[in-house]
Amino acid sequence: MLPKQREMDGIVRQIFTAIESEDRLRSTLFVVCGDHGMNDAGNHGASSPGETSPALVFMSPKLRELKTNLKSPLPEDESFQYYSTVEQSDLAPTLAALLGFPVPKNNLGALIPEFLPFWSTSEYHNPWQRCDGVADPPQNKNKSNS
Repeated sequence: MLPKQREMDGIVRQIFTAIESEDRLRSTLFVVCGDHGMNDAGNHGASSPGETSPALVFMSPKLRELKTNLKSPLPEDESFQYYSTVEQSDLAPTLAALLGFPVPKNNLGALIPEFLPFWSTSEYHNPWQRCDGVADPPQNKNKSNS
């Protein structure tokens, strides 16, 4: 499994380096995610943390504007709780908003909080502008793992 991870790290590095090298690609959003996790033996489908915690990474030169102090790489964590946990239902509204699309009309998710500073400038559209053209304010989702 380690050789495949190293191979994929190299491919991701190559893509991101190409994005960084072109000014016209400065606002490109590169998202890498898994559809499921895996245990050390390469199996999946059970309920161990490794099997229920797929990877999710957002990469863009523009993300440097958020000025976070996140360190990388992080030491291995058996619980797979690295920077933050994201609910699957939050991916659609976050991706829509980051890409300049309206949040899907019947969406139940919320924007991933780490990206909210992007909407403090007028450069971005209102992420709460729904597909039907009616703007709704964000609902306060009481999440314990945000």
